[in-house]
Amino acid sequence: MINTNTTITPGTIFYSSWGYEQTNIDFYEVVRVTTKTVTLRPIGASRTETISAMSGTVTPKPGEFTGQEFRRTIINYGDAPMVRINAIANASLWEGKPLFTSSWY
Repeated sequence: MINTNTTITPGTIFYSSWGYEQTNIDFYEVVRVTTKTVTLRPIGASRTETISAMSGTVTPKPGEFTGQEFRRTIINYGDAPMVRINAIANASLWEGKPLFTSSWY
């Protein structure tokens, strides 16, 4: 059952945080929605703050697509929807705040 407390519409942003000894952030924009699925496209990110030489914060660049669209089933995770990106990564709803990253060298 899909959580009805959160409305997912085209333009909604999901993010995935991943990495080993670093934190990478990938953003995805919803381009289509059905009752149980979303069609996502990866989008770019902007550095919003530099914390150190190799870390900072990022925000998404809506509409700046970096890859092809793909469809995923919406999963309930507590009170929030989530999507499985692949076997090792899930994506959560972006709440509008910059996210920590340490992925550039």
